[in-house]
Amino acid sequence: MSVFVIGGTGFIGYRLVRLLAARGHAVTSMDINPGAHSFADLGPKVSSVRGDAAQFDDVMAAMAAAKPERVVNLAYLIGSRHPPHVALKLNVLGMDNCLEAARLLVYQAAWLADRKDVRFTKESSMAKLFASEVAVRVANECVQIHGGYGFIKDYPAEKYYRDVKLCTIGEGTSEIQKLVIARQLLGKK
Repeated sequence: MSVFVIGGTGFIGYRLVRLLAARGHAVTSMDINPGAHSFADLGPKVSSVRGDAAQFDDVMAAMAAAKPERVVNLAYLIGSRHPPHVALKLNVLGMDNCLEAARLLVYQAAWLADRKDVRFTKESSMAKLFASEVAVRVANECVQIHGGYGFIKDYPAEKYYRDVKLCTIGEGTSEIQKLVIARQLLGKK
């Protein structure tokens, strides 16, 4: 697989480039200072190009030349006027809101289950569907926030992302949960 790493010679970038090359990937590293770290010892697996991540045209031209299958962006907010910490706070706020909504759906389904006299199939399926989808979304955002470290097995973000994906599969896939909810809404048993 060919991978294009924006910010590839930075603190995290050069470690990620080396890790990807060790796993057999062809890597193109783009950075404003491509000579900051040498990848000569990795041979033809890694190529470095000069480009400013803040200039959209530079990024697109370098990607067009490299034709990568995957892109890893280690540069903060290309083309944004907001400082990185503002965007991070907004991401965390959005994740917290989604987690709280999922928690409330689970509590409602559990409350109905405790009543014993009410059918709660729709509510439990809605809680499972929403909570598992939110968990995947939040884990994905966590990997994004951690940048290159989000992909490395030494850090928990990568494990959480892998593990949480099972929530959309186990005990009924998301597609099955949607069918169960639709049947309940349409009055079919």
